Amino acid sequence: MTRPTRNHPDELVVGLVSISDRASQGVYEDKGIPSLETWLGEALATPWRTETRLIQDDAAIISATLIELADVIGCDLVLTTGGTGSARRDVTPELEAAMLDRFLAQRPELDREAFLADYRALAAANAARVLGRVFARQALLGRPQYRAYMPRTWRYLERNLQDPQLAGLKRWFDRHVPAEARA
Repeated sequence: MTRPTRNHPDELVVGLVSISDRASQGVYEDKGIPSLETWLGEALATPWRTETRLIQDDAAIISATLIELADVIGCDLVLTTGGTGSARRDVTPELEAAMLDRFLAQRPELDREAFLADYRALAAANAARVLGRVFARQALLGRPQYRAYMPRTWRYLERNLQDPQLAGLKRWFDRHVPAEARA
């Protein structure tokens, strides 16, 4: 893994990847990277700089970009964001597993199980947030087209809720959101 040249010894090098077919083709302006840069400016006390990439939603391109940022450039942190909607295809489960394996293989000092438990907890929280936003757009704003994204997001949430450490959260969802309401 390459170590980047730093302008300051404490400088954090952050890779920012926005994954969007339409934004990468110039159909609309990407707002993910600027939003992440704004957040970094507000959240970080240490000096930082970014390496940014706007790419299409393709497993090979995503993989190559993450490897470039981590291994070639040597980013300390890589954050990804998607476009404003869900794609009709989902390239992430296999790619996600491969990238996690790669990440953890290069960091033997990390407790794999603890890291994956935290990772799944964050993924579950994000899926629950997305479901809440979709529900709000659908029910409160009268936008039924968003309903099409819910089954896929529910599957993602349920996959992460299989972690034994999230059993309490899984029980909450099972009690308050019956299976028939998750379609």
